[in-house]
Amino acid sequence: TPSTIATITTSGEAPIPPPTILSIILENLSTFNSAFHFKERLRSLETSFSEYRQTNQFADAVSAIPSIVHQYMDQQMKEAVREAVQIQIDRLQDSLQ
Repeated sequence: TPSTIATITTSGEAPIPPPTILSIILENLSTFNSAFHFKERLRSLETSFSEYRQTNQFADAVSAIPSIVHQYMDQQMKEAVREAVQIQIDRLQDSLQ
C-alpha cells in the first residue's frame, strides 16, 4: 500500500483556501448569521443608539438653559443699569439748570 508523507511548510502569510471552501463558507454564512441573530442584534443596537442620541440631545438642550438664562440676565441688568444711570444724569442736568 502506498503511504502519504505530509510536509509542513511555514510562511509569513496565511494560506489561501481553495475556491470550493470559500463557496462553502459563503453558503453557510447566512445560516451562521441566522443562528446568532445578527440582524436582530444590529436593529436593537441601532434602536438603542437612536434613543441615546435623542436623550443626549435633550440633555444638551437642558444643559444650555443656564447659559441662556445667564445671557438674558446680563442683558436685563445692563439695560437696568443704563436706565438708572440715564435717570441720574437727567436729574443732575436738571439740578444744574
